[in-house]
Amino acid sequence: MATRSKNRIKTLPFSFKLVLNQWIVSLFGFDPLAEHKDGSRKIRPIQALAKPLKETQEGLDSDNLHYFYKALAAHLPPESRITKDELLRYEHNIVSHTLMINERRERPIVWKYFQWLSLLFAEIYMDRFFGSKDKLRAELNDYLDNFNAYWAEQGYEEEISSFIEDELNKLCLQNATGSGKTLL
Repeated sequence: MATRSKNRIKTLPFSFKLVLNQWIVSLFGFDPLAEHKDGSRKIRPIQALAKPLKETQEGLDSDNLHYFYKALAAHLPPESRITKDELLRYEHNIVSHTLMINERRERPIVWKYFQWLSLLFAEIYMDRFFGSKDKLRAELNDYLDNFNAYWAEQGYEEEISSFIEDELNKLCLQNATGSGKTLL
């Protein structure tokens, strides 16, 4: 009878490997490697970021800005590396593209908070990608070094390899089935 080795390599669950998502969340001042709580309940960092948006009204206000933008701008932590000016620039891009798409639609798109966050994350990534691929890669790999060190301290032997320039030209949106990825 064969016995199993007790020295198995401890591998990270897939949801922990979403380095790009975690890096973008970290830009808002939420450390994805730290514990976050809502009261006594443990939550993921993305939930902490999204909390002010969940109860926010959908749609655009009289200034043609999403209510989500206003809620997030009002709740940006002091540690955020995304400035209010950058956030407004990203919002203007999201609004202009949404209005352009809606010109040809019978039923206009009104984004849900999680869809708007996906668009915001894509705007941030593309801004950094087209601004300076080298700087983007350096920032991602700096985050990745901390990421790998953290998980090694937790007993995981698996390590995510550094980003290379050829990998930066692809972006994937991972959202639930039926959440509007095609429109995003």
